[in-house]
Amino acid sequence: MNIILKCIATWKILAPTVIAISVVWLAISSVMSLTYTQTAGSVVELVQKGSGDDIYFCPVTVFRDAAGIEHTIRSSGGSNPPRFPVGSTVSVLYRAQNPDAGMIEDRFMLWICPSLLIVLGIFYGTIGIVVDRWLQKKGARNAA
Repeated sequence: MNIILKCIATWKILAPTVIAISVVWLAISSVMSLTYTQTAGSVVELVQKGSGDDIYFCPVTVFRDAAGIEHTIRSSGGSNPPRFPVGSTVSVLYRAQNPDAGMIEDRFMLWICPSLLIVLGIFYGTIGIVVDRWLQKKGARNAA
């Protein structure tokens, strides 16, 4: 039981780190949303990666840039089941000077995931602080 309480108390140290990383993640997402060009693309293929129980599907997306030139982007990340099935229309973000390095505007990865990490960091950080203070008071009473 004491080990569990001490593990929970360490969250008062880990939580600020998780929160800081997530805030930077959100800042990068904001910069990308403001500075990258957004357009519609279409998922034309799913590339299967991994093996056995670790199979995942990476989307291949085709889109046209502002000049009307067609580009194909191959996502390095994927999921199982596929989040973007073949034929689906997706939002694509790209830099005008390098459209071949475009990416699917995955709102989960850009906004939801770092926001959830911030909430979890605040929640567990608060628990860590409360448990740590409780352990300090308990230790002070035992020492007296």
